Amino acid sequence: MKHTHINGKHYFSFDSSKAMVDFCEASNWKDHGDDFVGRHFDGWDGVLAAVDQPWQEGADILNAFIERLKTIEIPPIKSRKRKSTFNENEGDEIDLDRLYAGQPFWRKSESETHDGPATVTIVMDACASSQVDTEDILWRGAAAIALTHVLEEKGYGVELWIIEGGYPLKGDSSPTMEACCLKRTSDPLDTSTLVNTASGWFYRSAYFTIIRSVGTYLKKKIQYGLGGVYTPTKKDLDQYTPDDPIYISGVFSFSGACSVVEAELERITSTAGKE
Repeated sequence: MKHTHINGKHYFSFDSSKAMVDFCEASNWKDHGDDFVGRHFDGWDGVLAAVDQPWQEGADILNAFIERLKTIEIPPIKSRKRKSTFNENEGDEIDLDRLYAGQPFWRKSESETHDGPATVTIVMDACASSQVDTEDILWRGAAAIALTHVLEEKGYGVELWIIEGGYPLKGDSSPTMEACCLKRTSDPLDTSTLVNTASGWFYRSAYFTIIRSVGTYLKKKIQYGLGGVYTPTKKDLDQYTPDDPIYISGVFSFSGACSVVEAELERITSTAGKE
């Protein structure tokens, strides 16, 4: 965990969801009820066990969403994956089998396009109103994970973050932000871990405990109801990533998730070649 205090704001950064839950103190966990959280937990140990286990229901929702995306018309993205082409005059190496067969034998490896950013950073907002059904909280994560899946299929490197911002400190107007890097560009897409961390039950059990543990760390009392929501600005996000990230917030439906994926793919497509 890394903590910085800049311009009256507290920034907490974690390298993994495990690092987040390791930061928590069991005494800061509170049972908010199965209906509100979305799952039943027997204490903090039950939350820890769930974080480390595959969540089949969430995985099924994500896989179904990705399948349904395939039926929706989305902007085509040129692939960055390198492909081998052959010609008779030049290339990077000779394919002897093709030479002996009398076919074009010079092999050249090239991608479909070299324009635009080779890497993309996606930040999903963990916050959700208490009025949002717990199962609907997953849709912002589904949009982020599906977008990651589509982009990496095209050869982009994707870094994925989750962030929560608020004013939880009693008698202190300083906002706090707790962000976690769930995936570096070099990491494979681990949908099991990502679905857990993007879920409503993780937000309303683990993330709530993280916020209370931030209070313990700062030696501050936490407001009733964990205080108000703070939306990170671009300058806030600069504390976590130097990129201009895709920021996914307020997505709580299938149609909303589809709209985000379509809009961001359209934006990436339209900016290619203008970098």
